[in-house]
Amino acid sequence: MSPDDVDVVILNWRTAPLAIEAARSAIENGATSIIVVDNCSQDDSIHLIKREIGSFVGILSMPRNGGFGEGNNAGARLAKRPLVLFMNTDVKLQPGALKKMAEVFDKEPRAAVVSPALYYPDNRPQASAFLFPTPVRTLKISLGLDRLGNRFGLAGLSGNIDIRRNGAYSGRVESLYGACLLVRREAFEEVGGFDEDFFMYCEETDLIFRLAQKGWKAIRVSSAEAIHTHGESVKGSPVDCLIPMYESRRIYARKHFSRLGRITASMASAAGLLARILFSSRNSDRLRYLAALRASLGMAPKADPRQKV
Repeated sequence: MSPDDVDVVILNWRTAPLAIEAARSAIENGATSIIVVDNCSQDDSIHLIKREIGSFVGILSMPRNGGFGEGNNAGARLAKRPLVLFMNTDVKLQPGALKKMAEVFDKEPRAAVVSPALYYPDNRPQASAFLFPTPVRTLKISLGLDRLGNRFGLAGLSGNIDIRRNGAYSGRVESLYGACLLVRREAFEEVGGFDEDFFMYCEETDLIFRLAQKGWKAIRVSSAEAIHTHGESVKGSPVDCLIPMYESRRIYARKHFSRLGRITASMASAAGLLARILFSSRNSDRLRYLAALRASLGMAPKADPRQKV
């Protein structure tokens, strides 16, 4: 397959200048079908996008901010080609990346999701290959053991980052980071797309896990590269988005962990947050972790605007 077989879906929430640059990078990679989904930004996003790139992209204005999954699903429904590239606005494809990713689907008939190698704007490598969350991995992250594992290359201590399958590695992985994913439409539709119960975070992990259960593969292509600024679309959100992150982890655990696993993961997360509250040197950090802890225990308003306490 080639870029002509790809519909690009870019989900925007108050980051129109980045969405414009992301779309331009896709055009430079040969994309001929681009849909920008505005997730009810309630700013001048649609005006800017129409003015700058309206002649070569379609624009879908959502009536509400329903989250990552709802917005991307809506964009995918407008698309018709066999492959869909889901791009965050803070991603720029490097030359040739889309072609290299698309070609994987000819070589791997059971490939469902393909990701490029990701880099920060200063060219530092960024992890794109991940492992599926488990209660044990949640415990390692809560205890901070994953930092040691990532720093010293100790796979036994790693959390969700697959330290053996980043860098120059190309091939099958368990899971992938959701900033830039090229997805086979057939597989995406077979599992019902993104689960819209998630507002933000864990949606791609849940999708890839459900695809794996159906025998589909996730592939990382190191020769395809993309720059990912990371976190631009969530700047200024409450408590650095810790609350929605922990909410999404709880939803994921409810779907995929056993009862004992859910209890273990919940206790590990609470213990990790409590430790951060006790040992953080800055009061602002303690307040952030306290807010996340209260939310994880069901004692605070939901970060998901679709929900009420």
